Amino acid sequence: MNKKNILFTLLYIFIVLINYSNCYGESNSNGSPNYQERESLNLINLVRMFPKEYRDNYMSNNGFTNLFTGNTYPATFPLYFNETITKLAQYHSNDMCVNGCFSHNDCNGTSITIRFDKFLNCDRNWNRAENIAAGITTGIEANNLLLCDSSKMGGPCSLDASGYDGHRKNIMSGNYGYVGVGVKNLGSSQYKTCWTQDFTSGNCGGPTTPIYSGFHSFIKKSTSPTFIMIYYEIVSPAKNVETSLVFSNGTSIKMALKYGNINQGAYIVSLPSVENCSKYYFKVVTEIKTLRYPDSGYLQLSKDLSCQSWTPSSDTSSNNGGTESENPSEEPSNSIIIRSSNLFFILIFISLLF
Repeated sequence: MNKKNILFTLLYIFIVLINYSNCYGESNSNGSPNYQERESLNLINLVRMFPKEYRDNYMSNNGFTNLFTGNTYPATFPLYFNETITKLAQYHSNDMCVNGCFSHNDCNGTSITIRFDKFLNCDRNWNRAENIAAGITTGIEANNLLLCDSSKMGGPCSLDASGYDGHRKNIMSGNYGYVGVGVKNLGSSQYKTCWTQDFTSGNCGGPTTPIYSGFHSFIKKSTSPTFIMIYYEIVSPAKNVETSLVFSNGTSIKMALKYGNINQGAYIVSLPSVENCSKYYFKVVTEIKTLRYPDSGYLQLSKDLSCQSWTPSSDTSSNNGGTESENPSEEPSNSIIIRSSNLFFILIFISLLF
């Protein structure tokens, strides 16, 4: 075999065997998505599947009662998290907080369309939408503000189909399949915290797990965490679904089906007291398969930036705090990280060739 053929063969093997740096539910090396982004994503999925239940149980302000009153926004399917879309959203949140604008276009005037095209280049024929918010800290507060679409802070929510409910429409639309949430925390900014939610219908090789998302929230400013997992299986529905919340110390707590049915439901459990930065994952067992979320590692109980939202290890030394080191202002990157298992197979193949 000549060198040219060898190089082509190696290139082919490289393309086939490499994976993106993260499995589903993991964070990247910058700690993204952080706890705010994860909470927002998870609650987007909860309200999409169960809008009236979400309104009644997760929107505490009395002014939040006049939405989801008719059939304008029926229940719909959840959305998959997408890392590239998240980088797009983070880029814009960083731009707004650092450069002091509040707009769907970039602060330098570059249009939102150009920004989307810059990041999402595998298919340009997508449905797209974007929500932005500022000045709030948690995912549930950001989501509720956007869902309410009030004309003034603390005022009554806009009515469904009133023409003033555009953020709610984006969150509830059945036109999208993927979402990215980007948050920038910057104390020196006039906004302090900037939020971007980006939605697309494009599929450039997404996950297939029926566990769309899972995380914890502190509902109505409670000090007790509520753990929520969104499960949506339509390809291979099971007759029996058992779900549990598993902590790194081996403790396993059964999760109840709160809304929906066993194959398309929200599994929820609230615990009175959990130590900050406790590590956990969600587990699903059916007669067909056993699944976990995230795919590897552990989520971490966090109400602030005192610990990362995900860690690869159960070791307590991995409680790294904050995500201020990440740099979402960078232009989109096409870099790929080879997983160690794939690198092993590539090296074996090279040795056989020579």
